[in-house]
Amino acid sequence: MRANWANPWRALVANPYIQPETFARRQDAFERPRFFRDGDDSVPRHLETHRVRSVNDVDAQSLIDRLLPDLILVYGTGLVRKEVFVQAPLGAVNAHGGKLPRYRGLDTNLWAAYEGRPEDMTVTLHQMDATFDTGPVYASQAVPPDEELSIYSLRYFTTLICTRMFVELVGDFIAGTPVPTAQGNTPSKYYSLMPWLLKRKTNLILRAYAQSGAMPVVRV
Repeated sequence: MRANWANPWRALVANPYIQPETFARRQDAFERPRFFRDGDDSVPRHLETHRVRSVNDVDAQSLIDRLLPDLILVYGTGLVRKEVFVQAPLGAVNAHGGKLPRYRGLDTNLWAAYEGRPEDMTVTLHQMDATFDTGPVYASQAVPPDEELSIYSLRYFTTLICTRMFVELVGDFIAGTPVPTAQGNTPSKYYSLMPWLLKRKTNLILRAYAQSGAMPVVRV
């Protein structure tokens, strides 16, 4: 808002950081009964969990030092600093909701749909490095056009996909050490959050795509 104070349209209407509360409510209304069919969203007691202010702060690094993980899996964070992702011997793997290297950054699957390429909506597992979404790729899978696919359900479907892919990748690490593939010199672009007005248009594209058939799984 400060950067666009002289342009009310860009500062308010087209501001991607201003999202209607109804969006979060509808997203939650779709996800909650599917993730927690019995209504219980508590974490199982046998799983050790910790809350930290940031994955990059001293508390998080101290936890990693104490727990000594072989591998770190990352989903839904901002930039993770090098001193964190190098702590595990096998490194850190991030689940990115976008096709790499073409779509880096935020809301990338939404941007793929908005640009008329919903078939490029993908979940990608890649090795973390010092910059956003540029590390070598372990695996990728397209988001299939489920009949319930929309802007409110997209996070649910990508979460299911990335969870299955993480389980498969951990199995690959147990069996050996999988070798990721460098992204190469394919053109890429960094995207920011999508403004709400564009999300509404994107939802129409997603709903049309939802009727078009299944997409294959791609292993890199």
